Amino acid sequence: MEKEFIAHLAIQAGEILKSRAGTAAVRAKNGTDIVTDADEASERFIREEILRRYPDHRVLGEEYGSNEAEAEWEWVIDPLDGTVNFARGNSYFSVSIALAHQGKAQIGAVYRPFTGELFLAERGGGATLNGHPIHVSPIPRVEESIVILDWSRQETRQESLARMERILLASHKIRTHGSAALDLCSVAAGQLEAFVHPRLAPWDFAAGQLIAEEAGGRVTTLEGAERTLAAGSVLATNGKIHAEALALLQD
Repeated sequence: MEKEFIAHLAIQAGEILKSRAGTAAVRAKNGTDIVTDADEASERFIREEILRRYPDHRVLGEEYGSNEAEAEWEWVIDPLDGTVNFARGNSYFSVSIALAHQGKAQIGAVYRPFTGELFLAERGGGATLNGHPIHVSPIPRVEESIVILDWSRQETRQESLARMERILLASHKIRTHGSAALDLCSVAAGQLEAFVHPRLAPWDFAAGQLIAEEAGGRVTTLEGAERTLAAGSVLATNGKIHAEALALLQD
């Protein structure tokens, strides 16, 4: 039941974003970031629907933070992942919603509004794209792999490049797209082999991590530690290149 509810929320929030594309007001946030009124409208809708149905649950979202409820169940929301793309008229953005129990995501949905792609996963139940099962790619080596690298505002570009230089040089192709949730889903769908980011917030990866893992992938920190719902680095791979990628990312 919750799986269908999350899918419904993601799609309806996506409709809100589509309706405001090209007209949303943009303003600065936290000095180096931006937010639009579409981000806020999407999150308000999602939060209201969740709390109407589950008033005792904790809700954590990018724009409005946490309701600070003491609860075993927590919703982790990015109402518009890829705000810069959205503001520039680029359709590579998404809605990301995860439901976690005791700090571990159980259900996740990532929806790309302008293509209608709905990635969905439930722990132990596999991952799907528009209802069809998806799986990571079989590529066995980094030298054959397409890798997505992205930046963190908590590091300088020089620091990020120093950390990622070896995997950048070793891989077959490099991409940077601008929506971590969709990038994780691209790993899940076998469209590429790895996603590397030095620091993300929980709402950036909670749903995408579950989807990637349920599709057969592996997700850790850049140091190889378990990737919990705390903010931090993310390495997501098809599993087959994970050890090699980790070795390349170490100093």
